Amino acid sequence: MATSLASFSIESPSPYRSFANKPDCHDYTTFALFVEDQHFTTGLYDRSQSPDKFHGDQLRRKDFAGRKRIYGRCTLYSHLKGGASLLNKLSKLTIACAIAAGAFAWGPVSTTQAAFKTELDQGLDAVIRETLALPASDEVTEDEVAILTSLYIAEGESIKNLRGLEEAVFLENIYFNGAHDKLDISALAEVPNLLFLAIDVEALNEEGQYVVSELEKKDVAILNLNFDPLDMASHPLPIKVFVDGELVDFPEDPVIINGSTMVPFRKLFELFGLEVGWDQATRTATGTKEKLKISLTIDNKVANVNGQQIALPIAPKIIEGNTMVPLRFIGEATGRHVTWYGDDRIVSIRSSLTSYNFEYLYLNDTEYFGEEKDGKAHGQGRLLHNGKLFYEGDFENGIIEGSGKMYDMEDRNSFYEGEFKNNRFQGSGTFAYGDGTYYTGPFEDGLQEGTGKLLNSDGSLLYTGSFSGGAPHGKGTYYFGENHYYIGSFEDGLFAGQGKVYYDGKLQYEGEWEGDSKYKGKSYVDGKLDYEGYFHDNNPHGYGTTYTPDGELYYRGQFQFGHITGVGIYYFEDGSRYIGEVYYDTMDGYGFIKHDNHSFSNAGYWVNDEFYGEAEPPVTDDSTMKTLTRNADYSFVDGYYYNDFDLETTEAMMFIDLATEEHVEQFNAWGKDRKAAFMNDFVQRNWGDVVGVNKVYAFVMYGDDVYAKATVEYEMENSAVQVTEYPKGTGKVQK
Repeated sequence: MATSLASFSIESPSPYRSFANKPDCHDYTTFALFVEDQHFTTGLYDRSQSPDKFHGDQLRRKDFAGRKRIYGRCTLYSHLKGGASLLNKLSKLTIACAIAAGAFAWGPVSTTQAAFKTELDQGLDAVIRETLALPASDEVTEDEVAILTSLYIAEGESIKNLRGLEEAVFLENIYFNGAHDKLDISALAEVPNLLFLAIDVEALNEEGQYVVSELEKKDVAILNLNFDPLDMASHPLPIKVFVDGELVDFPEDPVIINGSTMVPFRKLFELFGLEVGWDQATRTATGTKEKLKISLTIDNKVANVNGQQIALPIAPKIIEGNTMVPLRFIGEATGRHVTWYGDDRIVSIRSSLTSYNFEYLYLNDTEYFGEEKDGKAHGQGRLLHNGKLFYEGDFENGIIEGSGKMYDMEDRNSFYEGEFKNNRFQGSGTFAYGDGTYYTGPFEDGLQEGTGKLLNSDGSLLYTGSFSGGAPHGKGTYYFGENHYYIGSFEDGLFAGQGKVYYDGKLQYEGEWEGDSKYKGKSYVDGKLDYEGYFHDNNPHGYGTTYTPDGELYYRGQFQFGHITGVGIYYFEDGSRYIGEVYYDTMDGYGFIKHDNHSFSNAGYWVNDEFYGEAEPPVTDDSTMKTLTRNADYSFVDGYYYNDFDLETTEAMMFIDLATEEHVEQFNAWGKDRKAAFMNDFVQRNWGDVVGVNKVYAFVMYGDDVYAKATVEYEMENSAVQVTEYPKGTGKVQK
């Protein structure tokens, strides 16, 4: 029988902890027995015994030919196209779904798991649970600890000790943010393959500093994160100002006085197209543009905009010879939207519908016709620009105020009708976009604010819920089509926070969103839980758990761009499991079989689902290709959307970013055939990100340097791929 190995527990440490110190065991290999119904059984075969004998519990897979899990992307977009110059429309909302294709292969796992004999610290348990995105009903067992590769412990985490990490055989990197002076880190000395530790060494107690010094002797790289928070407070980040996304370079740094950001007036006025004036006698700065005139006087908390007096939160001041004015006032006086991001000390000023309208309102070519009082527009009237109607409705003392209708001068199908105040949309109103969609609800300071609705031209709902700053913000529901919708939280027009997506009335995803993309949650197929974990670009990425159609565990561990790749656990129907490295849904790399009775077998290296042995396989082109693929990052540009590369709608670009200079050298050492195979394989595996295209321009890069390019078509053979090589990285990103 197979040798029973030591229990994988804290009390009885596993002999598998160090890859360099594998346990003695029989010479096992893996075999497959195919049967007529295309199901097959794998078992552990001991060559020292009769070939007709099985060793260990049998591992059963089902429907092998269809077991690969393919994650693609199904993306639905809504373009809210109004006039080209209407700058503050509802942001494009996107939703992408991971599509599972093929059947699951391995059956249900036994409920008997490797529970810790020594209880994990409650705080550490919570950190591991968050790292692995474990379902709430699942416990952290030795198996879960074993597949950790990196661990981040935030400042303020209530952790007393790290006992249990001794079992983390794949853990290489640990990062502690902030001071952890009371933390017992002695367990780190027994983490078998730790390579890197980032920690505030000075904040540790004497014992902790001793442990760190011992780790250094074992060649663990230590990054000392010592910093003084008081020093950070006394040297805050400089204030940065962005206007329509462009960083403004002021001659004098902005400063904050009594909560208001002050900037040099000349640079700001010029950015907004205002002619700068300065009256030394009255110490008054002016900015004019045709009919618009803004005046600010030093040490005076009242500004003047076209004769209208406006109270300022702080008076303009002269600081070190520079005239400094309140930034928010200038931005809003020209109709722009101003946002302060305090954590990053960033001010964002962006053009808006109001600033666009102000361009026409204050032009010399815009004329008023209607009732007047004391020489000012008052009562009913109309504004015409070059003879075309711009606004008709109420005026008060020369200002648009009351009810009226204002047109987009570049798209007559786009207009606002409703209440106005101080030349801005204010109160209840309806805004129609050029494509026929329209918003109805409250406005504040020219922007959608409060609970409103966005509707299609036929009156069907596109979005209903909360708006802020002109975009969905808060709780709401966005409709892709009949029975297809997102319900949840929005931030600046994007899916953000908790939300759910339904397709054909069935739940497809629920969980967290960040920046319009899935971040952490559950995806469903035909109403059944399919995957729970982290996402990147709407594909499973990072740690997660995937299930069979019957709801049983199939795999838990790392995913890479929608593929099972990294370190993880496969579950077999007899209760045993494979724990180790995986590559594109195969057992590949270092790993072992752990049985339900806590014994081990086949500890060593695996290649393409087969046990190779205790010795590491020789380096080949195939193994190098796997290494480069495992570690490469990538991004893409889809020609369906606006881009700078003149791509057709059926074309895309994919950028394969190699991880290290060594990988660049290995790639350059290949011939064209191997490079073609690498690039074609990478693109074909990730074609789900560019659904609908039939041609991908692929580039192999390191940093900004391009080392190869090729044109790849869907399901193209490697032999048909033509590669252009740039060994010195001199290639260009172009079609």
